[in-house]
Amino acid sequence: MFHTGIPLGLGLNIGVALAGWYTGTLYLKVKDLSPTYVESMYELGFVTMGVYSIYAISFLVLISGVGCIMIYFIVFSNISVSLAVQFQDEGVDNIWNDRTIYVLFLALIMTPLCLKKMLAEMKIVSILLFTSIALFIGLFLLQLITLGEIENHDEKFG
Repeated sequence: MFHTGIPLGLGLNIGVALAGWYTGTLYLKVKDLSPTYVESMYELGFVTMGVYSIYAISFLVLISGVGCIMIYFIVFSNISVSLAVQFQDEGVDNIWNDRTIYVLFLALIMTPLCLKKMLAEMKIVSILLFTSIALFIGLFLLQLITLGEIENHDEKFG
């Protein structure tokens, strides 16, 4: 392997960003080249590849959506458990040390949002999403600037 001086994680992040940019550019170019005016991926798939492309696109969107939801629940529950463990005495094992309670709590809180009929009703959710992303990035940058790189000294990964 050649060493370029770029950490592996940063290189992967740059690669994912470039792939996302290229995908968006490719989508816009194909949309411009389609024989009729289209407004969505489903219409573009139907116009260029036929009716079965609608099912293929729907399946891919479903799989990626479920995957994103699973990752969200896993990350939220892992962070919640690690915070709960830090605020307890060592060796204490109770309901707050289990990821299940946090997944159920998050699912219960998010159920009304998932049942909204209009996307305009979800404006507060998008504002909270971008605020939390900005806060997350800001806190990690602050930690990186003030403390530098830190090794993970955790012994339990369960």
